[in-house]
Amino acid sequence: MADNRALPAFTVFTITYRRTAELGRLFASLCRQTCKDFVWLIVSDETNDATRQAVDQWREQADFDICYVELTHGGKTRAMREGFRHVRTPLMIDIDDDDELVPHCVAVFKEAWQAVERQGRADIGMINALSVDDEGRVVGRMAAQSGCEDSDYITMEWTRGCAAEYIISRRTATVADAALFDDRGTWLADRVVNVRESVYWNRLARRWNTRYLYQPLRIYHTAGASRLSAQRFDRQKCVDYAFSNYVMLRELRGRWHENCRTTLKYMAEWVYCVLRAPSILVSLFARREH
Repeated sequence: MADNRALPAFTVFTITYRRTAELGRLFASLCRQTCKDFVWLIVSDETNDATRQAVDQWREQADFDICYVELTHGGKTRAMREGFRHVRTPLMIDIDDDDELVPHCVAVFKEAWQAVERQGRADIGMINALSVDDEGRVVGRMAAQSGCEDSDYITMEWTRGCAAEYIISRRTATVADAALFDDRGTWLADRVVNVRESVYWNRLARRWNTRYLYQPLRIYHTAGASRLSAQRFDRQKCVDYAFSNYVMLRELRGRWHENCRTTLKYMAEWVYCVLRAPSILVSLFARREH
């Protein structure tokens, strides 16, 4: 029998990898949402019986739909690319598996998108809101204390230096319109596992503006972030950083002068990665010879 239920407005999109306990905390925050106009899409970057069993239990408890996609381990970038193919709603909310949404998160995003539509702002492709840490402090440097403003990622974070941890809601169509994952023919593209997410935000910013809401809608648990930053620079991480920095520097070439400090940081990281993994440099010379 066909399912005639109305499609929700949002897909809450989560990629997970061996974090069943943290994912349960996120599930609890979704259960507390004052607006349930969403489906939760979980993409597991590994076959994980514990996560699958937990999802089966949560489906019986939840008053919202849960879609679970399981992949063989291939890294976050591949999981993002594959996961987007399962999104059917017009809007998305990205949330990490070890973080939480505040209870009014979905409701605020829904109201904000309705305001964008009333204003006829077809140029707004994303709405970003702030994150607070475990102690309730805003994470990062924000541009204002309250209200909202319209800008774009490159201007806000690259030029103005307002680098905060945001929770992001986007029009689903932006993924295709900005050719988010189109790296065909790019150096190292066939070897990269985890592309730095700032690459994607840069690409979106060239096509879409962002509305920044200066209110916290996400609880950002720093323990998870610390685990990621502590990962050592092995050969694969060097490849990932070399590729990401190469792409960012190439795509921001006309705006290097707006943030010389970060430009030099990207260049230094690129050199470091090449020295740690000489095969990267060999592949670059081989590419130029062809």
